[in-house]
Amino acid sequence: MIDDPLLRWHSAATILQARLARVLGLRRLDITMIAGSGVMEAFGKAEWIAEIPYRDLPDMPEPSVVGHAHVFRVIELQGVLMGLFGGRYHVYEGHDLSVVLAPVAISHLMNVDHILISNAAGGLHPRSRVGDVLLISDVLNATMHTIPPCFPPSRRKNSSVINQFWTSNIVRMCAERRTQVQCGTYVQVTGPSYETRAEIRMARRMGADAIGMSTVLEAQYAHALGMSAVACSMITNTLSDTKRTHVSHSEVLDAARQARTSMRTVIEAAAESVSLRI
Repeated sequence: MIDDPLLRWHSAATILQARLARVLGLRRLDITMIAGSGVMEAFGKAEWIAEIPYRDLPDMPEPSVVGHAHVFRVIELQGVLMGLFGGRYHVYEGHDLSVVLAPVAISHLMNVDHILISNAAGGLHPRSRVGDVLLISDVLNATMHTIPPCFPPSRRKNSSVINQFWTSNIVRMCAERRTQVQCGTYVQVTGPSYETRAEIRMARRMGADAIGMSTVLEAQYAHALGMSAVACSMITNTLSDTKRTHVSHSEVLDAARQARTSMRTVIEAAAESVSLRI
């Protein structure tokens, strides 16, 4: 049995909310975002309204993965206040699920109803190219983990954990800005090893278009809490089941930097869509 994330992170959420109130006054966050590897490259330092290090929040460990910041930041996009968790936690780092789900739990405790979950992922679809952005339309959980058993079964299913209306609005807004995005199914595995050729074949036969080591458990938990969730992947490497390829984390970060313009458009569209009362 793992700790209830809402109980574990109540103090952290209270302190974070109080720190933000010093800067934002009576304004509250409209949306939060979990930034995957390299995603913070989409923003400039001058844009931050507030910055709170993770070390200032009780029980909040610092992410150990390169490319993940140790800070919570706030930015305003088209009048929408967005809070960004610059680092996330993974099962493969040795954390239990209450830590992995911390950004979602803290968002909910701060009364944020919308969350954008991003990641760096391997492209499984034959048309995938490094630098593509994939909006996740459905998810597969291949982690052998499940969200805490404190919700009725109807709230713990994979189906519809992604808000389809919100996703379709993001696609439309990106098209209006002449930014091409793909839509597809994402599968989460535990990691930390990158996929073997046999695992690539398996994931494709399962119907996945992209694969990574985060996001699905977070989206499932957000859905169970009644939040609206959308998710996207930066395709940082393409996967082959017929030839041997070597992928390093530094290559993933380099590819994420290449995708920052498209990723920025997706993030702005997600923020603007919140005003549509999704």
